[in-house]
Amino acid sequence: MDATKLKRRGRKGDPARHFAVEIIYPGLSIGGRDSGLGAIGRIDRATVAPGHVIGMHSHRDDEILTYVRTGRGLHRDTIGNEEEITAMRLMMMNAGRTFQHEERMLAPDPVEALQIFLRPRDRLRTQGPVP
Repeated sequence: MDATKLKRRGRKGDPARHFAVEIIYPGLSIGGRDSGLGAIGRIDRATVAPGHVIGMHSHRDDEILTYVRTGRGLHRDTIGNEEEITAMRLMMMNAGRTFQHEERMLAPDPVEALQIFLRPRDRLRTQGPVP
């Protein structure tokens, strides 16, 4: 089997301004019409400055696996969860209908992380108005 190199499809932010993310759509990288590939919707590769806070923001219908390659981050959300994420402690979020969270960088060095956006197995549970 030949290896396929995934192309970067988007870049947001600026490392000089404390936050940068490269967005990879694996399906488009291999020439497909679907931006995802199987269960993977997209992959974000982020570099975030120490002490930086990615403010409260929402997700809907997302299942997100976060892996911090270097550094440490703190996840806080609107349902009371507060978890430290490190290279030895991954985090899986399931947004379902709606979910808000923030991420605070704890390490004295920049944080490098991957967030893998997985497609929900069953989207029916996430449809309809938010109660």
